[in-house]
Amino acid sequence: GDDDGGGGGGGSGGGAAALSSFEAQLYDRSIRLWGLAAQQRIRQTSVLLIGLNGLGAELAKNFVLAGVRRLLLCDHAHVTD
Repeated sequence: GDDDGGGGGGGSGGGAAALSSFEAQLYDRSIRLWGLAAQQRIRQTSVLLIGLNGLGAELAKNFVLAGVRRLLLCDHAHVTD
């Protein structure tokens, strides 16, 4: 499945799964800035982003780079050539 071994679904339990060594390297700057506990919470977060104009697209990129677990995008604009 798409679960990366993080154990259990959502919920407010305090049992955050440890980051893998790959994730620790990938998010090293964030961990040094915010701390390990914050990165673990980010990793378990789901985000709904409504509107993908200029700001929404930048926010989507930043959420992905931060390592959110799930990002749901919603935009009602029609794509034109």
